[in-house]
Amino acid sequence: MREFSIGVASRFVMIVGGCLVLMFNTGSIIELLEPIWTLVMTQPEVAMKHGAVLTMVMSMFWSLCRLAFGPRNYAVHSRPIATGAVAARTVDPPVGPELERFARHEAAHAVAAIVLGMNAVTADIHAVGDRGGRVTYEPDEDLTVHEQSFDALVFGFAGQVADHRTAHFDQGSMGDMGLQQLRMMSIIATGQRPERHAGPLTIEALIESTRTEAELLLTQHAAAHERITEALIADRELNDQRLREMVESVNH
Repeated sequence: MREFSIGVASRFVMIVGGCLVLMFNTGSIIELLEPIWTLVMTQPEVAMKHGAVLTMVMSMFWSLCRLAFGPRNYAVHSRPIATGAVAARTVDPPVGPELERFARHEAAHAVAAIVLGMNAVTADIHAVGDRGGRVTYEPDEDLTVHEQSFDALVFGFAGQVADHRTAHFDQGSMGDMGLQQLRMMSIIATGQRPERHAGPLTIEALIESTRTEAELLLTQHAAAHERITEALIADRELNDQRLREMVESVNH
């Protein structure tokens, strides 16, 4: 509700401000737009190129801002098996191999989030459209952007590692991989090497570093991974408190 209110307020201010500018400073607006209009009319190809570059830059900037400053981060496990119309896929699958796979995938994300010190972690295996489950978290605000992104990469690869360990070599983690690209770009853009990354700031090196850490993390916390998997199958969703209790109980 708070985000909605802020969005409405900001749009209202922009609209009112724009109207005031047009009412009291129309000449300046015309002077600003005149060279742009001239370029569009006389050199449309050049204008289109500039417009395409501007759109691409703004899109990348928006994506990085969402990644770095968004209130929540998440991992989505796409459903690899088409089971009919979208409306039909809003019904959770019955207990069986498909549900177990979703639970194991999301449990891997959840274990990684808890171990990496992320906050407000939640996990569910509710089917919504092509989504077979989701884990959300809030990053540690004391970390720098590149450290947050590095942790997010480990978190993101945990689900894929769980899939591959159970011989699911398909597109089930494709949604996660889209987010992984943005996280890597965020690190590379800062030019700062995360403390746990010894290699160069390249996509290949970051994949190798964070995926290896995800594999080690799941190996070290295999019991917690298994317990959360079972709990997700039974309850379909888990809050932060229950997830932490399960991880801590098997680690002590």
